[in-house]
Amino acid sequence: MHITLEWTLKTAAFVGFLYILLSLFNVHWLMRLRILAAMGVGAFLIGFLLWPKIAPADPLGAVTLYGGDFSTADILLCLLASLIAGAGGCLLAYPYGKTVGLLAVPTGLAVWTFQSGSVRSLLLTHASFEQRLAVYQFLRVETLFWLSLLLCGAAGIRLVSRFLPPAKIPKIPGTSSKKKKPNRTVSILAAVVISIVTVQSTVGLFAQDVRYPDAQIGSVTGQPGNRQIAFAVLASFALAAAAIKYLLDCEHYWAVLAGPILYFIAVSASCSPKMLQYMTETWAVTFFPNTISAILPIQFIPFSAIGALAGEWIVVKYKMAKYLNNVP
Repeated sequence: MHITLEWTLKTAAFVGFLYILLSLFNVHWLMRLRILAAMGVGAFLIGFLLWPKIAPADPLGAVTLYGGDFSTADILLCLLASLIAGAGGCLLAYPYGKTVGLLAVPTGLAVWTFQSGSVRSLLLTHASFEQRLAVYQFLRVETLFWLSLLLCGAAGIRLVSRFLPPAKIPKIPGTSSKKKKPNRTVSILAAVVISIVTVQSTVGLFAQDVRYPDAQIGSVTGQPGNRQIAFAVLASFALAAAAIKYLLDCEHYWAVLAGPILYFIAVSASCSPKMLQYMTETWAVTFFPNTISAILPIQFIPFSAIGALAGEWIVVKYKMAKYLNNVP
């Protein structure tokens, strides 16, 4: 990835758009700068500096561990960069670094998704039934690798937080205390289920391409664009996190952790050997049985983290505003 005039203008436009968007939610200007700084650390360390190391040999290829494009050294470098990005995001966003710093790693990975190909580009070179089956069997567990990068970012935040003075942040009304409640386990399980159902029900509504009816499976869909997928995953997980925060007062990361579970279940069901055999014999490689099977793990996990954090934040802002309106 090279710094060009087009790249610079697009980056400046995105930063300006995000700054204005946050202002619409009455986010203080200093908090907006903290958010942009944390995201900028991840975008630079991961999205920009690491791109030459992990970029597919094929300019139109997909960013995936499948096929062995990632060496052991590349994987370790990604883990280290995520740790540093999380720590840097925490420092720049202090005293809100423990939360805002979580945006660093997914932002960096999100930059890769806009340079990456798609599931379609991966399957075009793995078009036979056996190859497609092997691809999907690998992709359904690859989400764990991208999730591990998010966890490394969180570990970096936790590590650097130990050396920072305690932040005096006012308690937000309507949020749970740190003490465990008797029904906490039930709430967490319910949060995971709600997140899975919400994302499964909405992601296909937000990311759509040409759709054709099919007598056996109902319908097939074409490959959505990368930007449409990004919006769909972000919006779906924002809804899921908002729901579990409002209904159960559960943190956004339970929605994020539900992501790999949903991806595994959805891909296992829609890309079973029987289904892939039918798709191979009946439809071109550019069509998919559902939307999730047309989304790469690297497109799914980073935007799930950004969307979930945004969804929780919206509910917190709503509860805060409601509380202040009721204070005499």
